[in-house]
Amino acid sequence: GMDVGSQFARSAITFSNKLTRLATHGNARAGNIGRVLKGSVPACKAAYGYRYCRDAELTSGGKVLIKKAWWEVDSKDETETLVKDSPAWVVQQKFRWIGGAGWTSWSVARKLNEMGVHSPSGAKWGPNGVCKLVRRSCYTGKNAYNSRSMVSNPDRPLGDVTGQVKRTILRAKPKEEWVFYNVPQIVSEELWQKTNNALTQRGRGRGKEGKAIQALLRSRIFCPRCGLPMVVRRDGKRNKVFYHCIRHYRVWDGNACSFSKFVQARWDDVVWECVYALLSDDSWLDEQLRIEEDQRNVS
Repeated sequence: GMDVGSQFARSAITFSNKLTRLATHGNARAGNIGRVLKGSVPACKAAYGYRYCRDAELTSGGKVLIKKAWWEVDSKDETETLVKDSPAWVVQQKFRWIGGAGWTSWSVARKLNEMGVHSPSGAKWGPNGVCKLVRRSCYTGKNAYNSRSMVSNPDRPLGDVTGQVKRTILRAKPKEEWVFYNVPQIVSEELWQKTNNALTQRGRGRGKEGKAIQALLRSRIFCPRCGLPMVVRRDGKRNKVFYHCIRHYRVWDGNACSFSKFVQARWDDVVWECVYALLSDDSWLDEQLRIEEDQRNVS
């Protein structure tokens, strides 16, 4: 019902369920930390290039008791050599191509797709997927658990104060809370550092690392050929900003847009002058308010 007692009962049940979820999450995290401290790996999916293994037995109570858990390289042959086209071989090749040969993430994604190697999700490789994998430090032989967590977006309006704000941003935890465990090494620390430095250098000045490009028409103008929004790109040589179709550079997955005309960012000034002129016209504003009011009355 909608009486005060029923409303209070629903609130109490909701709050108790929230406490239960928090307790379950905390217990699972504490259990994984305990496993790491005992020399095992946490109960989670192994990174691409590894497979999760465990030594377990069924107790008299019907529960599974895990004695030991570890990661193994996926895959090696009898001579302890990485099998060609296996996940571990793909990981090693990525570091060699980017850190050793100086390839770009776009070139690596195209090469893997030409070889018929699929990404962890089974789809084709893209530059973002290549960079995300190369950034993982577990391939040097040492991984960290409890190092990151999802948090709420501080810039998102709270809205209903009784509702829960979804956690949508991944943030690093203080290093005092990290717990480390050892896994088989696939690449050296030197090659890992060299590869990540190369990615960082290529990404500077192009809207990454918090350097967002200010653009008025981002995702507000659309490609005349495929209808998708146009995004912003900075030319590293001429240091000019322009708009292009979001699919223009997606040649690695076969969905590239053939619309090759770029829109100069100086359009922003022209569009803003038009918007400013409209907002300064009281008669135009009154007309728009009247149209909005008529639409609300009809609905």
